[in-house]
Amino acid sequence: MSTLERSTGNAPSPVPAIAHDLTFADLRAALAAGWSDFLAMPQFGLFFGGFYVLAGLVFGYFAFVGQELTWLIPATAGFPLIAPFVAVGLYEASRRREVGEPLHWRKVLGALKGHGDDQILSMGVIVFVAFGFWMIVAHAIFAIFMAESGVSAHGGWDMVEALLTPSGLAMLGVGSAVGAIMDYAFYAIT
Repeated sequence: MSTLERSTGNAPSPVPAIAHDLTFADLRAALAAGWSDFLAMPQFGLFFGGFYVLAGLVFGYFAFVGQELTWLIPATAGFPLIAPFVAVGLYEASRRREVGEPLHWRKVLGALKGHGDDQILSMGVIVFVAFGFWMIVAHAIFAIFMAESGVSAHGGWDMVEALLTPSGLAMLGVGSAVGAIMDYAFYAIT
């Protein structure tokens, strides 16, 4: 008997298998299962999807109203970082349906709290800090490449024209490369 079994009185949980040979058929099966879940319980998919869309529209609204268009590109690029937290509710609804448990809003939304070990909250804090760091880095990249372009950080319609200049295209390229590296790092740790 292992130390873990003696200390808890339970057998250790099996380690989940990691598939290294996924195919497009597996992807089709996962999408079909997701579509089946959506058809069986559309209220959850519409709620969580609507929340995600609404948050994106709020981001865009404040960028346009505040005339902070330079923040719109990095905010849009970093916005998918919140998707896993929105998906927790969908995962819970799907899990409950699969094992035949009743689907109640309280239980599905309660999954966002985690299992009492604050893992989801901790990851949320890490992602929030990472998103803030990305926004600072993106603004620094804007300042480096666009400082002499005459475009202010408040943007405007001339901002679109400025992005099509050699400096603007270089900024977009470097920003995309830096963002991709940062996203890879964030997803690797989460």
